[in-house]
Amino acid sequence: MNTHSLSRLVVLALLSFWLPLSVACERANSPENSTPPSFISGEFAYVPFGNQIHIVDISDPLQPEQVGSYVTGGIFYNVQAVGDWLVASQYYGYDPTTGADIESAVLVLSLSDPRQPALTATLPVTFAPQSLLWHGSYLYIADWETTAVYDMADPATPVLVITWPERFDKLTATADTLYASRSGCNFRTGWCESAVREIPLPPTADLGRIYEFENLPIWNIQAQEEMLYVAGNSLSAVPLNELAHLRDYLGSNPSGYGALMQQTADRLYLSWANDLVVYDTADPSQPAYLYEITAASDETYFTHSAIDGNYLYLVSQYALHIYDLTGEEVYGAALVSFE
Repeated sequence: MNTHSLSRLVVLALLSFWLPLSVACERANSPENSTPPSFISGEFAYVPFGNQIHIVDISDPLQPEQVGSYVTGGIFYNVQAVGDWLVASQYYGYDPTTGADIESAVLVLSLSDPRQPALTATLPVTFAPQSLLWHGSYLYIADWETTAVYDMADPATPVLVITWPERFDKLTATADTLYASRSGCNFRTGWCESAVREIPLPPTADLGRIYEFENLPIWNIQAQEEMLYVAGNSLSAVPLNELAHLRDYLGSNPSGYGALMQQTADRLYLSWANDLVVYDTADPSQPAYLYEITAASDETYFTHSAIDGNYLYLVSQYALHIYDLTGEEVYGAALVSFE
C-alpha cells in the first residue's frame, strides 16, 4: 500500500472518532418537518453502514428483513430519506473492483424502486460533510469549512443556490428559520468554543444572528415547536427567542458526546454511547428524567436513530436495534445484525 493510500486510511480513522455522530429522527412525511433527517421512508429503512447502505424491510417491525444494499467504495455517514428520494454523504474510499480512489460527495438517489436505489446526481464537497438537512425545497450540506445550499425543486437535478463561508456540525429548522451549531473542543483540557446561528429562511446571503459560547459544548440541537433542545454535557430546553441566554437554561439531565435526540408527543429519547435515556416532555420547557437503559453491549455506540410509528430504531456499529415504545418502558423488539 502506498503512502497516499495509508494517509486516506488515517483520515478515515480520525473521522470515525472526531466527527459528531449523526442524528436522525421521526419519519419526514414532508421535508417541511422540523425533525432531524431520517433514514426511514415508507416500509424501508436505509441504514448507512461502512461502505454500503443496508435496505431493511420494516413493514413488520417485529420481523425486519434485509432485502438489499447499495454499495460503493466510500464510507457512508449521513443519510436522509424524503419521499421517494434519499441523500447520502459519502467519505473517501476505494473502488472495490479497481482500487481507484472514490472522492467524498453527497449522493442523490431515487427510491422509485425502494429496494434498488438509483443514483441520479453527485454533489461535490470539499472534504467531509458533517450534517445534511433537506428542508422544504432546499438541501443544506454542512461541509468541513463551508455550507452549500441546493435548490431541490427537481431532486434529480439539484441546483447550487449559495455557499455560506462557515462550517456547522448540526442543522435543524422550523418553518422560517434554520438553526446551525458548531463546537470546537479540546478533549484533553475539556475547553470548548461553541456557537449557534439563527438563519432566516428561505436561504440568502444573510446568515442572521450568531450566539457564541465559551466552555460550553454543543453536540446536538433539535428545534421543536417553540423550543431548542440542546445536548451538551447536559440536556437543555431553551425557548427559541432566548438563545442568547442559553447558559441560563442549562439542565441537570446528563448527556454526552455524540448524543442523538428524537421525540414523540410527550417523550424525548436521548441516546449516547450505548445508553438510552427517556424524558417526559409534557411540559416542553422542562424535560423530566424518567429512566434509562443500557440499549446495547459495552463498547458499543449508536450512530443514527429514528422513530417511526410505535418503534424506535437505533443503529450501532454492528446492527439495527428496534425498540417497542408502547409499554411503560421501552423494550427490545427485534435486531438486524450486519456483521
